[in-house]
Amino acid sequence: LIGTATGIAREEWLILLVIASISAAIEISWDVRDMRGDAAFGIRTIPNTFGLRASKGFMLTLLALAAVAGYFLGLSHFSYAALLLSAFFILATREGRGYLYYHGIVLTWIAALSLYIIS
Repeated sequence: LIGTATGIAREEWLILLVIASISAAIEISWDVRDMRGDAAFGIRTIPNTFGLRASKGFMLTLLALAAVAGYFLGLSHFSYAALLLSAFFILATREGRGYLYYHGIVLTWIAALSLYIIS
């Protein structure tokens, strides 16, 4: 139904869902990093509006959504292991983590995961 209504194949929608979910999780984790500064300037973000615990839950939900979409794409077991590892990184996310954590671990790992999934 989706593919026939839009002219976009089902697999393309699923790939988009995986990439968008993982990208949103990355962005929210960066908002956690900047919570104090964003609050000082009145910038409303998901972590500032709903709190750290709810933000982590939302990020985990996004990864679960990526996993479900990945199931329909026929992803390998490695992809699921990578998503599980990403979940551990999300659980360790907190305000005040340094540059290495957010840019080194989170971005590199989730970007590598995205590239692996679409290859």
